[in-house]
This record gives sequence, structure tokens and C-alpha cells, in this order.
Amino acid sequence: NFHGPLKASDEPLPEVVDFKNYKDLKIEFDAKNNYFFGDNAQGKTNLIESIYFLSTLSLFRNVPLRDLIFIGNEEAFISGLVDIDGIEKKYDIEIKGENKVQKINNKQIKDPTDVPI
Repeated sequence: NFHGPLKASDEPLPEVVDFKNYKDLKIEFDAKNNYFFGDNAQGKTNLIESIYFLSTLSLFRNVPLRDLIFIGNEEAFISGLVDIDGIEKKYDIEIKGENKVQKINNKQIKDPTDVPI
């Protein structure tokens, strides 16, 4: 389930910390068009994966959660605003080892399929 588009706002969200090859990244999206381009192996797919993970609360690849954490660190964090029918909700994902905590508006979500669309 896709829960809605990431919100373009004055606040530079989403934020990606220690996720794959991103140590600390804050993104400000344009309300209409956003493009990702660059050389191979620079993190474009990792960025798309973080956006997908945040907006669906699930991964598009079957990988161990530990593989999503920046090498040498113990945890990763992704946060952003998701707009669902004009209502903004703050999504957070924290990964520690093989465990993840998902929150919407600071309320923990156990199963992403339980999230109302």
C-alpha cells in the first residue's frame, strides 16, 4: 500500500540518517517535479528506496534490515511528512540491527497493512 506522496514543504524533509550510503541527508522536494541523476553507485537507488520505505513502511527488496544501516553504525533513521488526501502525517522509521520501529504521528505501527489509507 502506498500511503501518499511525500509533502513538499518549507521544512527540509524527508531526513535520512545512516541509511545505506547516506550519513545525514535532508531533502526539500519541489511540489511538481523531482529528478535524481548522477554517476553510477552514488546512491540514487538508495534514495528512492528510502522514500519508498518511508511512504509504504515496507521494503521493495527482501534484504536484512542490518544491510540498510550505514557501515559501522548501529542504527538508521528515516523521517518525513506524507500527505494523504490533504492531511499531513509524520512518518518515522528507526532501524536497529534486525529490528525496526515505525511510527505515524509518534504512534507506533506494528503492521503496515493496518495503516488506513
